[in-house]
Amino acid sequence: MIETTTLGWWTWPDLTQTTHTWNSQMYTLLGADPEQDAPCFETLARYVHPHDQSMLESRLEAIEAQEGVHILTVRIGTHDRILRWVRLRSERIGSGLTGILEDVSDINTEGLGGEDHRSYRRRVEQWAGMGSFRWLPEENRLEWSAGGRHLLGLDSRSLTLEQSLSALTPQAADQFIAGLERAQQGETHQFSLDVLGASGYQNLKVRMWKYTTSEDRPAGVVGALNDVTDIALELENTARLNEALNQSNADLQQFAFVASHDLQEPLRKINMFADRLNQHTTGLDERGMQYVTRMQDAASRMQRLISDLLDFSTVHREEGTFEDINLDALAAQIVEDLAPKISAKQAQVTVGELGHTRGNHSQMYRLLVNLISNGLKFSREGVPPELHVAGEVVPQQVLADLGFTKARHTRYRRIRVADNGIGFDPAMTDKMFEVFGRLHGRSAFDGTGIGLAVCKRIVENHFGYIHASSPDETGAQFDVYLPYISL
Repeated sequence: MIETTTLGWWTWPDLTQTTHTWNSQMYTLLGADPEQDAPCFETLARYVHPHDQSMLESRLEAIEAQEGVHILTVRIGTHDRILRWVRLRSERIGSGLTGILEDVSDINTEGLGGEDHRSYRRRVEQWAGMGSFRWLPEENRLEWSAGGRHLLGLDSRSLTLEQSLSALTPQAADQFIAGLERAQQGETHQFSLDVLGASGYQNLKVRMWKYTTSEDRPAGVVGALNDVTDIALELENTARLNEALNQSNADLQQFAFVASHDLQEPLRKINMFADRLNQHTTGLDERGMQYVTRMQDAASRMQRLISDLLDFSTVHREEGTFEDINLDALAAQIVEDLAPKISAKQAQVTVGELGHTRGNHSQMYRLLVNLISNGLKFSREGVPPELHVAGEVVPQQVLADLGFTKARHTRYRRIRVADNGIGFDPAMTDKMFEVFGRLHGRSAFDGTGIGLAVCKRIVENHFGYIHASSPDETGAQFDVYLPYISL
């Protein structure tokens, strides 16, 4: 039955003997002559492509040492012409071997449009910036793939070691020789090589490892080259940007020091002398007293502005470490800390179950303090503030519907702070999260316009999102979305 198929089969009853039994399809697949070629391993090896013969011999050694099924794909043909690709499937049965041979050319050359597979590989190597080589120490010869020749600017596939090294600088040549020696000793060696190839300056990643064909021949070395010039240049550019960023951070730290010391010192003195003037009012009329009061107010506002700017400038990802945060306990602490303001406003603050998250404790405290304080501040005249803080786990789609298309986590923990205050114009939503993004005049509500910008930066530091809304412009609702982590 198998004689009518496209499969070749063979049996090797005794591995200590050379005699095989082949069907006719074996000869067809190999391109062998049944009249001239004896059915044996040597005949099979002779028709296998020269570059694949060592692989076939190694597989035979593995078959002799270990029972089981062994599968190998090789080329049938010569250096100049590949006849087909075949898959050998062999299985040990007692002291013998049986197997089948299958033509898999359509699989291995699919999409080549009849082009020789070697030519296809050449184009792939050059497109990917890759190449390979094999060193034959007994012949002092290096065989280069087309991609390898292209990378080094070589003009021949087979060159002596000295001819191959002539394309390298003395330093690169020493590196290459050292790599060959280490690989030949059995060490898989990898290193970077700077060369001046056909495309100009190139940085290559080289990997070498040992291979053997038989015990009576010295070990050779095979290697792979990969052009990583673009990656190396990108890393250099990234290093420069990181250096500039580090310098910027250092400048920012210097600014923070100046803001917290040098800039505030004159303001403290202004307040100090204004207090002394208030204690010696004999020579001041009512207008003079108003000037002193306005001077003190301006100095105080400047101090708050500097303090808030300092607060904003020092909020960054590297501050502290992330830890498990009990949001319920954190909210209870904030309500207690804000008790004097809550009492003065006759406000009512209710906090639902918020759960846990991972984050920076100090930043999460500042986030909730700012949002709750805003609800207390922007209240309607004559109406006691009512604030509701609630938590909920929501799917990613909720954020997508709000326009946060880059949200990648499956679920998010939402913390909602809602109030019954004055609300805001929805058209001004984006502006309120900007530095100095005030929506109301200073005469109506005190503040610097930095608090919500700090909130947004804290949320972004925790890889989250913040959204504000004001239904019918009556009251405000702030939703914070943090990646949900099951703790």
